[in-house]
Amino acid sequence: MTDFLVAVRTSRVEEQDRAATGRLLESVARGYASFVGMDYEPEPALVHPSASTSALVFARRGTEPVLPARGDRWAVMAGAEDAADLADAVRLRAGRLVYERPVWGHYAAVLVERWTGRVTAWNTVPAFEAVHWGQDGRQVYLSNRPLLVALALAGGRRDAVALSPAYLAEYLSFGYSMTGQSPFENVRVLPVDRAVQVHDGRVTDVDAPAGLTHPLSADHTPEEGADALADAMRASADRVERRVGDRPLQLRVSGGADSRLLIGLMRGRGMSISTLTYGQDHDLDVRLGRILSESAGLPFRMSTPPLAPGDDVTEQLSATLRRSRGVPPSEAHTGRYLGADVGGPGEAVMLGNWPLFKGGAAKSLRYTQESAQEAMLSSASGAVRPGVRAGHDAWLRDWFRTQPANNPVESMYLFARQFRSGRWMQGHISLYSADAMVAYPLGDAEVTAVADVLAMAEKVSYRAAFGALARVWPEGTAIPLDGKPWKFELAGPDPSWSGDHYEDRMRPLPPLEPRAGHVPAAERGEHSGAAAAELASDIVRSEGFGALAPLLAEEWLRAIGATAESGSAALPAGVSMREFRKTLWRIRTADLWFGASWLRG
Repeated sequence: MTDFLVAVRTSRVEEQDRAATGRLLESVARGYASFVGMDYEPEPALVHPSASTSALVFARRGTEPVLPARGDRWAVMAGAEDAADLADAVRLRAGRLVYERPVWGHYAAVLVERWTGRVTAWNTVPAFEAVHWGQDGRQVYLSNRPLLVALALAGGRRDAVALSPAYLAEYLSFGYSMTGQSPFENVRVLPVDRAVQVHDGRVTDVDAPAGLTHPLSADHTPEEGADALADAMRASADRVERRVGDRPLQLRVSGGADSRLLIGLMRGRGMSISTLTYGQDHDLDVRLGRILSESAGLPFRMSTPPLAPGDDVTEQLSATLRRSRGVPPSEAHTGRYLGADVGGPGEAVMLGNWPLFKGGAAKSLRYTQESAQEAMLSSASGAVRPGVRAGHDAWLRDWFRTQPANNPVESMYLFARQFRSGRWMQGHISLYSADAMVAYPLGDAEVTAVADVLAMAEKVSYRAAFGALARVWPEGTAIPLDGKPWKFELAGPDPSWSGDHYEDRMRPLPPLEPRAGHVPAAERGEHSGAAAAELASDIVRSEGFGALAPLLAEEWLRAIGATAESGSAALPAGVSMREFRKTLWRIRTADLWFGASWLRG
């Protein structure tokens, strides 16, 4: 993905203002230089698309240079990289920007209308690449990387960048932003379906440009829904192929539905494709990843995730925070690992996480108003002090009440559409994209547009996902799922939907011979007892623990202290060992992030 920063002057524009903005962006580029990953061009481009607008663009290696103006429009994008197409397709109609034809993909975009001076920024859904923005007395800053906005607000000085205490509390609770507060003070994350518009010195929250909808009727048959979903996935994979080009493409696969969809979509394209599964020979994901890859004729590799640079957990987490440009990972225990895991610049990685066509956060069709709210509230960590959590709970309840959903199940879908499928992924995207082009075909806006039309029953039951797979790669339906049946087959085969391979996919995998010295996955690496003791010790000895302690519940403070002192886990009441360890990772990551050594060094 491209990294961009657009500065829009809100005061009267003079020639000296443009020169001053250019100097500021040059300072930002110097401050950002140590965070630019190996897959980017070494020098950014500085352009002035209009009298009131300047832009700093860090382009990915081998991609097109910065787009020249297209008549009265100029655009920059991160994700789909089709800025020329966007500039041609998005026009003003009756006072509102609309897509005259869809520009699909997943991206954050800024459109500059040069003659009017109007600038509009928005992102597709889910917001894997999200618009972040902030303003000072003279300019508004728009970027897909919150650190770039923070550097602009700080005059390009890393030592003046302010981290957000409000985000610290949200990260401890959820692992990502819920309210729209970014990791940096005075930098906001744009909500999905919204845009920020700057015109004539004013900053306005407006609707995102209309037109990224799918013609599938709400009254469609299941067959029509599966057809539409499969067609959208194929089109998304075609866009990935065009964007990746000659780069080697690594598919991260497991034993789930998403992996077989990715393999089915990308097989037979003549690209340089391989698959990778992390784990050991006995792991179900590894066994199924190998079977799926071999069935599709793709080379398969099993590996353990490589550690980030550093001699200990503290150094590894700090390295990850630098590489992700200060957006901590939502799953903090992954923060000790390298990320993209590629051989060098000029490669691509494809992933498939949290696609909305499987229902998002909705796990069943039986939610009531109360149980849906409770499911969302329970996503917050119990390690946070009750007074802090009460504010987050109140915010979530208010969000739930204001959603235009038909029922509580659909509210759970909207929760994933707004937060879990987008903001949860932003640290992940920022980390991986430093070293490789990242492809998420299942998060394409066209796939989301179909998911928005599908009935909740089609999504939650996985009928739509299975139907799409049956159309994209029928042979993939013959391979067992990751240890469980497809949801719509929990009570047995569905004569109208299960197809010809039900018996094949229900057969158990051949047993493996036990191996001496095999270590259960739960006791390896980040989930080991030694890691928990090390984390607890690092937390209580940290110089920044004073900032975290007021946010943590008393029973957790006692548990962390007892674990650090004894060297063995002292669990809070009602907390499992695995949850305790995962939470320690989040607390330590939050501690290191807020300590800012990753930023100042």
